[in-house]
Amino acid sequence: MRQPVIKFGSVAVLLAAGCESAPPPATQHPAPEVRTPSATNSAANCQVGRPAALTKGAITIRPGEMLCVQLRSQGDSIVPIALLESASPGALVLTLKQDQAPIGTTLTVQNPVSVLLSYQAAIRLPGRSDSHHTSTCPVMSHRFGIESWPYQIDELTLTDFKRLPEGATLVCT
Repeated sequence: MRQPVIKFGSVAVLLAAGCESAPPPATQHPAPEVRTPSATNSAANCQVGRPAALTKGAITIRPGEMLCVQLRSQGDSIVPIALLESASPGALVLTLKQDQAPIGTTLTVQNPVSVLLSYQAAIRLPGRSDSHHTSTCPVMSHRFGIESWPYQIDELTLTDFKRLPEGATLVCT
């Protein structure tokens, strides 16, 4: 018991000494700039030139793409209806990035709706023509979610967007 007290006392003395040599704190601090992920230069990056990226309510995204999608609510379903040139308010913003080291793929989903948003996903791996289901996690209202895989993905298809009831728990499926 005695040894930890001595070590704690030594750390406290060092911390106190460090505080004495620091410059006095400023009396006023400017408010920090708050930026949301969708506000970071995304307007110039949204792709609209690949019509197959949105087909019959299914969104297909490839590595290096950022897709901004207009949504429409239909009961509990959220239906993607158009690709947008910019991340306007209310747009679903999807970004798929290929990591170089270690190799992997990361999807970022920015949820513009006022409820938990769930969706289904299927991945297509390099050299394959078939896709298979992968797990996803709901994204909180007006937040972003990150999904990642420890391997390369050639294409990711997102479907079955749904609003989850208020109070629903975040369960990955």
